[in-house]
Amino acid sequence: MLSLSVSAQLFPIPHGWIDSTGNEIPCKFCDSTYYSANDVAIYKIGNEYGFYNHTNERSSPALYQEINNFNDFKTTAKTNNKWYIIDTGNLHIELKCHYAYAFSEGLAKIQLGNRFGYINTKGEITIPVQYNGAYSFHNGLARVYKNNKWGFIKPNNQLAIDYIFDYALDFSEELASVMIISNKKENWGIVNKSGNMILMFDNQFVFPYSEGVALFRAGDYFTGTLKFLDNNGKVKHAISNLDAFSYHNELACALGENKRWGYYNHAWELIIPHKYDWPADFKSGLAYVSLNGKKQYIDTKGSIIWQEH
Repeated sequence: MLSLSVSAQLFPIPHGWIDSTGNEIPCKFCDSTYYSANDVAIYKIGNEYGFYNHTNERSSPALYQEINNFNDFKTTAKTNNKWYIIDTGNLHIELKCHYAYAFSEGLAKIQLGNRFGYINTKGEITIPVQYNGAYSFHNGLARVYKNNKWGFIKPNNQLAIDYIFDYALDFSEELASVMIISNKKENWGIVNKSGNMILMFDNQFVFPYSEGVALFRAGDYFTGTLKFLDNNGKVKHAISNLDAFSYHNELACALGENKRWGYYNHAWELIIPHKYDWPADFKSGLAYVSLNGKKQYIDTKGSIIWQEH
């Protein structure tokens, strides 16, 4: 019997999960378990998947060939070589597609051949299958690929930002990183939801905004100086000859001169020392790290919440 304290988050550990306080939820028959921030976690046995709903401590049989993350207790899953919309009860709606993806903002991407469209939670096609590439909706817009360029559409399929980009990332905090090739160089910048380019950079990759800050590397992608920008383009921090990741839960993971990873706050004060073997972002207050080869979950103060036995 699986048991769990009240918590919406499930964090994977070998043969089970923990909740946000470190309580273990065993799943001894599971080969793999996966993180969930929305009540329902997925597990794998052999080549098949099932799910565990913590709200009623109900575990489904492992009978799906593929399954996507749940959102509002619904997802898409493949069984007997057919795709369905499923929920944690009895809802099963068959879909006519070659592949289906997770729901985001009420819509899920589907694929027929090499074309993409979107369905709602009733399985109705709300955006026709017509795009050469597509991603999920974020901040009310989805990036789609047509006529060899990327643009953004609204949930009603109205074009929000024209197809002018050679590549684009999803919107995050009302802004998106985009790229235009000019003279064989990648020129990255930041665009708002009106399609206005508010920041433009020369040949520099810009990561999505997170907690009001975007990370980009000035110069060479691997060796250039890392900079954190606010949404006005002002440089908050510059980090030479090191590596770092975006902010999550008010902390950014960064590599120290000792080749170990630690965590900084928004004032770039070291909060958790450089001592971990590999980088990990915080999710829902916990980060999965390794200390001298031993796996742990730590909280945002660096306290150990769980470690492998």
